[in-house]
Amino acid sequence: MEEERKTIKTEQLVNKPIEQSVMIIMTVLFVVLCTVVVVSSYFFFSDRMHKQYSGRLQSAVKYVDNHIDADDMKQCIESGVTSEKYALAQAMLNEAVDAFGLAYLYVVIPEETVMVNVVSATSQAERDAGEEDMPLFEESDEYSPEELKKFRAYMDADGIGLFEETSGWGEFYTGCLSLRTSDGEAIALICADISMDELRSTVTLMMLFSVLSIALVLALFGVFITLFLHNTVANPLAALEKSTRSFAKASHGVKDIKQLKYEAPEIKTENEVKA
Repeated sequence: MEEERKTIKTEQLVNKPIEQSVMIIMTVLFVVLCTVVVVSSYFFFSDRMHKQYSGRLQSAVKYVDNHIDADDMKQCIESGVTSEKYALAQAMLNEAVDAFGLAYLYVVIPEETVMVNVVSATSQAERDAGEEDMPLFEESDEYSPEELKKFRAYMDADGIGLFEETSGWGEFYTGCLSLRTSDGEAIALICADISMDELRSTVTLMMLFSVLSIALVLALFGVFITLFLHNTVANPLAALEKSTRSFAKASHGVKDIKQLKYEAPEIKTENEVKA
């Protein structure tokens, strides 16, 4: 009985270090790879989503610019009276904000202390909730002077501007384009917003999917390696150790070498352990 206990204990000592070493290596590998995946995924997916959302914002402001009569809008701004084309522009923005999946879509005049509305989209969800279209010249003081300055910089600029902005409405990734009359006069700024929370949550979901995929692959690989080493290394070594101990016990006190008999264990592995 005592000998069996010693044998079991020896087998545990043989198996345990190998299996523990594998688990430690796999754990370290898991942590390192997950760290690399998280960092690289953040930069990769963040850049990818910014490019994707940039394309959506650019398409939206171009669409509005192509479907709005800037000359008629100028007359509305100068007279303070909306026209039939203004109503068509309002309806167009209301449809476009949902079609492009935007948080906000609007035409404004950024002044030094307030943002002045020209025409702003009302989404279907907002209309269902009872909200009405924002009237011409309604002012918003939800923007800081620094943010208003950022908008004003694009009033006279050529092309589409893309930037992140923060206001009382929240944090947004914004695309803007100067609305110009037929003679090239900049009269307002076309803006489209996508929530930064949406962008971050999308990046986070992609990162989480990547990490979980890596974790699953590593877990399966770890199980495979552990079973492989257990069957090809740990168990054969334990069998060799047991056979050696039996031989040493049987050889104790035997002086004639011809009487010694070593019973080799049955090892099915085709590696150095069998050799």
